[in-house]
Amino acid sequence: MIQPLESAYRAAWYCFWTPSGALYVQPGRPVAEAHLPVLHPNRHWCFITAANPGSRRLSLQENRLRNLWLKTALRQQGIDTAPAWSGCPRRKWPVEPGFWLVLPTLTPAIELARRAGQRALLYGSPQKAAALYWLDHDR
Repeated sequence: MIQPLESAYRAAWYCFWTPSGALYVQPGRPVAEAHLPVLHPNRHWCFITAANPGSRRLSLQENRLRNLWLKTALRQQGIDTAPAWSGCPRRKWPVEPGFWLVLPTLTPAIELARRAGQRALLYGSPQKAAALYWLDHDR
C-alpha cells in the first residue's frame, strides 16, 4: 500500500445510521457498545462500498450503479444493510455512500469488497476497536 493512501484511509471517518442516530467511527478507535445495536458478542460489523474502486474517482452516476449492484448482491446473500458513509476530514475526497453490515463472519463482505475493487474495509466487533482490513493481494 502506498503510504499517503494508507494514511488517508486511517484518517477517514465512517458514519453509520443506527436506531439511536448517526455514529461516527475512525480506525483504531473503540466503539462503545452502548452506541451499537444489540449485537451477539461473536458478530462483526463492517463498512462496505462499491464506490471509487481502486481509489479511482468515478462519476456519481457510476458509483450509484456500483452500489446498487452491491446492495443487490448483499440482499441475494440474505445480508441486511443499513446506510453508511465515509469521508475525508480534509475534504480532498468525495463522501462515499456505502453500507453497514453486521455478520457472524467477515468472509462474505471481504469477497464482495474484493469483487467491487475495494482496497480495504473498516470492521470491528463489540470487543474490538475499529480496524482496516486490507484487501490488496500484495499485502
